[in-house]
Order: sequence, then structure tokens, then C-alpha cells
Amino acid sequence: MPPGGGARRPPLRYADLVLDEQTHEVSRAGLPIQLSPTGFRLLVCLLARPERVVGKKEILSEVWHYDFAGDARIVDTYVRNPRSYYSAP
Repeated sequence: MPPGGGARRPPLRYADLVLDEQTHEVSRAGLPIQLSPTGFRLLVCLLARPERVVGKKEILSEVWHYDFAGDARIVDTYVRNPRSYYSAP
């Protein structure tokens, strides 16, 4: 049982991409993927909404909690750079 006594949630999955929120582990086709904390939160945000377009405002709210004082284009950078981790081989 995870800390806090709650039930363990199943990992988020999309195709062969697996994200375990409790252990902070991500894998694709069984191979581990290393992500920054922000990259991890972004992937949680996206995998929690499979088959749905997620807008920048929603991503900024969930990943940066609206306390991000920078440029909203940061979302473009975070989505574009790690895309190679998630795209089909």
C-alpha cells in the first residue's frame, strides 16, 4: 500500500507507454525513460486525457499551477522536445 494508506492507483497507459505515478517511473516498450519533474507532470496531464486535445491554459494550470510567470510558449518547448520519447518507432 502506498504511503498515506490509500489504495494504489494503476499506472497510466497509452499504447506501450506506461507511467507509474507512485514510483515516478516511465517506460516505453519496456525501456525506462528519464524525465525532468516538469516533463513527468506534463506526461501525467496528457496521459490522464487520452485521445483528447489538451490546451495550453489547461496544461499551464495543471503542470505549472498558474504560478509560472514566464512565456506560455514554454508548453510548446516541453511538448516538442520529449516527443521523440513517446512517438511510435
